[in-house]
Amino acid sequence: MRINRRKKAKPNFRGFLPFHRTDKELISHGGPALLGAYYAFVSEADWDPRRETVGCILKTDGEIAESWDCNTSTVARYRRKLIDHGRLEIESSGYLRVKNFERFDLSVAHKLAKYKSANVQEETAKLQEILAEMPDKTAKLQENRGYNWPKDFKSASRGDMGIDLSGIYLEDETSGQNDETEDLLLDIPV
Repeated sequence: MRINRRKKAKPNFRGFLPFHRTDKELISHGGPALLGAYYAFVSEADWDPRRETVGCILKTDGEIAESWDCNTSTVARYRRKLIDHGRLEIESSGYLRVKNFERFDLSVAHKLAKYKSANVQEETAKLQEILAEMPDKTAKLQENRGYNWPKDFKSASRGDMGIDLSGIYLEDETSGQNDETEDLLLDIPV
């Protein structure tokens, strides 16, 4: 199966990663270098929760090898080992994805740290329970995107240009129509 990758992905060098105790078993399977390669792949993943490629590695092996300062065959070898150990997977869309990427979210990591997990299977089961209890963050982002509230109701915004138009649609009780309001409407450029 061909692995899709986006060209020229942005480097992500900010933040930190929670270290999960169950990841220590990678040391027994491939040494500390395999554990380091796993966390290096996690750091290369897409972290933006608004995109459908969150958790996917969008860089090519050449770009990853350049940032790791190693050969592309080394990157391919560690990628194959991590796929065999079930830490990475190839999605139906063709992207290489970090399996159970949600556990690197800090709120999930804090809840997951409360449980004592003996192996990856127990941790995955607890992770699914935690994710089922948590509300979907991306749905909240999409719901709240529609309307921007003004920061200060008394300041001029782009729409009112600092002119008080509160009396435009109100009729003057004495004369039937407010002459000053009509003059204001004529002076406003359209």
